[in-house]
Parts: sequence; C-alpha cells; structure tokens
Amino acid sequence: MAEEESLTIAAAEWNQKAGNVLLPALDSVDDLIDLKAQVEAGADLFMVTRGPELIGAYILRVDHLASGPEGVIVAAAGHIDGGGLLAGLLPIIEKQFLGVGRIRAHTNRPGIARQLERAGYKAAEIVLRKTC
Repeated sequence: MAEEESLTIAAAEWNQKAGNVLLPALDSVDDLIDLKAQVEAGADLFMVTRGPELIGAYILRVDHLASGPEGVIVAAAGHIDGGGLLAGLLPIIEKQFLGVGRIRAHTNRPGIARQLERAGYKAAEIVLRKTC
C-alpha cells in the first residue's frame, strides 16, 4: 500500500492557480479581482497542496480595530479527502493568527456558515449587496 502524501501549506504571491481554486467559492469574477487586490495590498494567500496537486487556497488578513486586532478569513476554497478545505484546516488556520482577540470569516455559503457555527463562531452581521 502506498504511503499517503501529507498536506503542505505555503504562503504565496497572487497567481492564476489560486484564482482558479478560489473562483467557485465566489459570486463573480469581480470578487476574484477584489481578492487579488487584497493580496497585493498585504493580505496573505496560502496554497494547500498534497504532493504535486493543488487542493486548496485561502486568504487571511488582520484588521486593526479600536477594540484590537481581528483576524479575518477572507476566502477559502478547495477539498481535503472529499470534505471542504475550511472544515479540514480550520484549527490550523486559526493558529496562524497571532495576537488577535477575535477571528471572523466571510462567506456567502450557508453550509460553510453552519460549519463555522459548529466550530464556535457566531453570526455577527448580515451583509447585503446590490449591483448598480
């Protein structure tokens, strides 16, 4: 029996491969352009691979608020062993935030919101968007 390859998580500059992985989790290509701009402005992009195969990507940033620094899971997409990337890596992602008092996540997917609630996250706001 072949030995299972372990996951590798590595910081990366914005690239098309990450964009391709993240796009299915977004509403539009415009959202992808916004993610690229956030990474280019200092948000951190991480690529998740198993051997040579890219299996996911996620973007993190820290917002410096009056109440203190808050970690933000900006976007995450991919699959690990048939499950979602976020569910499989959430404990690792949370440990990447050093010195923050809170972590928040952005999603437009009810299933991801339920996973986050099971992990201790609580709804903090509802964001609605209208294209003009």
